[in-house]
Amino acid sequence: MTERLFEIKHRWTGKILFSLECGSLKICVEAAVKAGADLAEADLTEADLAGANLTGADLAEAALTEANLTEANLTRANLTEANLAGADLTRADLAGANLTRADLAGANLTGANLTRANLTGADLTVADLTRADLAEANLTRANLTRADLAGADLTRANLAGAYLTRADLAGADLTRANLTKADLTGADLTEANLDFSAWALWCGSLRAKIDKRLARQLLYHTIAVSGEHFEWPQKLIDEANEFHRVGEVPPIEAAKEPAE
Repeated sequence: MTERLFEIKHRWTGKILFSLECGSLKICVEAAVKAGADLAEADLTEADLAGANLTGADLAEAALTEANLTEANLTRANLTEANLAGADLTRADLAGANLTRADLAGANLTGANLTRANLTGADLTVADLTRADLAEANLTRANLTRADLAGADLTRANLAGAYLTRADLAGADLTRANLTKADLTGADLTEANLDFSAWALWCGSLRAKIDKRLARQLLYHTIAVSGEHFEWPQKLIDEANEFHRVGEVPPIEAAKEPAE
């Protein structure tokens, strides 16, 4: 591998933040991180950092637009307000990373590990998060409009106030997720698991696409808490009793007709 001088520059001033004579930019960036260099606002646009070890890196407000970060290790990295629009983060490890207000619009995060990552206010518009692990991630007020979250693990994720308009959540695991004030307009929740989650009772959840499994779950809860106020048709009670957790919870009994 031919060695040459690689320089990491500030995205706005052009100031050299770190330089090294080595075989690739990836090696240079890894060395900078290992040396504890401050890479905040670094210009790494379209950089090839596939498989790079960037654990704990400070890349706040860095330009990583369309960078190749496939299988990169960004565990606990600081990517606050970083621009990762269009970046390839396929199978990248971002566990515990700080991505507050980061721009991830159109980014490929297929199979990425984002467990316990902070994505508060992040822009994930049209991002591909297929089969991504977002367990316990903080997605408060994140923009996930038209994002692909099919098969994603969102167990215990905080999606309070998140924008999930027309997002694909088919087959996603949302067990114990917080969906308070989340906008689910047009979102596809077919085969999604919402057990023990907080379903938002507002207009933003009225147009979500759901399957019979979830419909029966919502119906069971509705009838169970409102039975004393309404006389529900037996047909609906029968449907509600097809709820997949009946057995753990008692079936709903039909209202008894008053004695003559």
